[in-house]
Amino acid sequence: MITAAGLRVTTVEEHPEALVRTVVQAAARIELLRIYRRAEAERLGLDFDQVKPVFTAVQDAIEAGTLGYVLIVAEKPA
Repeated sequence: MITAAGLRVTTVEEHPEALVRTVVQAAARIELLRIYRRAEAERLGLDFDQVKPVFTAVQDAIEAGTLGYVLIVAEKPA
């Protein structure tokens, strides 16, 4: 898609740890909501019973290599 748009890729860096860190932080924040603001979060529509399976699926996808985080730098040729 990038080259089809007329750009040239100059850098590709895989950063799987960044995605893992983001998922861990998000799970921790959801857990804090569950502990300290459960009623308020549920009133806003957060279903804590559905959250854990989503995080499990995301973690499984990361471990399987299906989901990742990559930095791609491209430039428009002169």
